[in-house]
Amino acid sequence: MSFAQSPVNERHCVLKIVRFCENSRESLVILSDGMEGVATHYTSRTVICGGDDCALCFQGRPTRFLGFVVVRWRLGNGLLRLTSGPATQLMTMRPRPGLSIVALQKNRRSPVLLRRDGMVTVPPSDTYSQLELLNTISHLFGVGSVDFNESYEFNVDRLRVLACKQTKSELLPFAS
Repeated sequence: MSFAQSPVNERHCVLKIVRFCENSRESLVILSDGMEGVATHYTSRTVICGGDDCALCFQGRPTRFLGFVVVRWRLGNGLLRLTSGPATQLMTMRPRPGLSIVALQKNRRSPVLLRRDGMVTVPPSDTYSQLELLNTISHLFGVGSVDFNESYEFNVDRLRVLACKQTKSELLPFAS
């Protein structure tokens, strides 16, 4: 398994994006309070779909769903990125801190297969809240830093608004 660097979350921990090598089998423990997912587009890089006002949707660009969950694996904590099939598979397992799963991937083009492996105890200090996960995703996609405090109402809809503004500003020079 290899991984690429991802953004720094509010705990100032560098989270790595977990990537699988061919014929890999990894044991993972969920650390985040559930999974968050976003619709994305691919231009020269992956960007979050802005929803109803998305300029890339108006251009006819296809969307792709990506789900994110924070996990602990053999090299520390990481951000597991899943396409729609594996994300749906994980949702049937009700992801929560302490859920132990085994991830299998035959080759780079095949989807990750997930299998439930039980529950383990995770100290509360090791878990990631929904707000921390969403903030990490916002940094990953470069949609700007968010004001991080527990009273701030930040959710996927707010992330879409930030992404939509970013996409429009990136497309502005190319508008006719």
